[in-house]
Amino acid sequence: MNSEVKMNLAALYDRDYQLWLEQIVAQLKAQDFNNLDLDNLIEEIESLGKSDRRAISSYLLRLCEHLLKIKYWESERERCFRGWVLEINNFRSEIELILQDSPSLKPFLAENFPSAYRKATCVRVPVLRAHSEAINLEFATPFSVAQAREILSRAPGVKLVENWQANYFPMPIEASGQDEVLVGRIRQDLSNPNALELWLSGDQIRKGAALNAVQIAELLDTKDLVRPAIAAAVAQ
Repeated sequence: MNSEVKMNLAALYDRDYQLWLEQIVAQLKAQDFNNLDLDNLIEEIESLGKSDRRAISSYLLRLCEHLLKIKYWESERERCFRGWVLEINNFRSEIELILQDSPSLKPFLAENFPSAYRKATCVRVPVLRAHSEAINLEFATPFSVAQAREILSRAPGVKLVENWQANYFPMPIEASGQDEVLVGRIRQDLSNPNALELWLSGDQIRKGAALNAVQIAELLDTKDLVRPAIAAAVAQ
């Protein structure tokens, strides 16, 4: 008899979830533990914890996105500031509510922050040519934005493209057909005082493949590493 009840409940789970839930609650209240649909009940309990984790990850990602907008999107800040602040307060409140119910998820929040921050700075869009990347550079000690700009402005094969007032930074359409890698939007990593963020665009055909091969060959020749290698190969 018990096996028939369990089978009926298991079938009900797929057919009418709400009715299955009501019957499970009724069984628990009646302490009818022998006839519980344990397999599906365990799955549902496990999913409750997963749903809270997914919610925290989602709210944290959107929180990072809006904080970054306020910090860096100067051209839209005045027009959108109030709406962004409302969203930030909402995301924070939702995270706090989850943590009030489940304080044990606080370590998960801290562990998930670096991933959420990286995702908040990541986009994937179709372009005709040239690749772009958001780069995070971590150092052993604090490294200033001014130092980075000064070094990159003198680096061979690099072109500094950065105008915060005009909201003008490296773009793949402008990197196409160029030998230089365009670098800009250099800023402090909000989550790490020893790290910097930057944005770059480069032609993947020239700098990413053909030009790289030529430059490597030229460097090897300059250091007189090509001829000895060829001679050794011929001797074999």
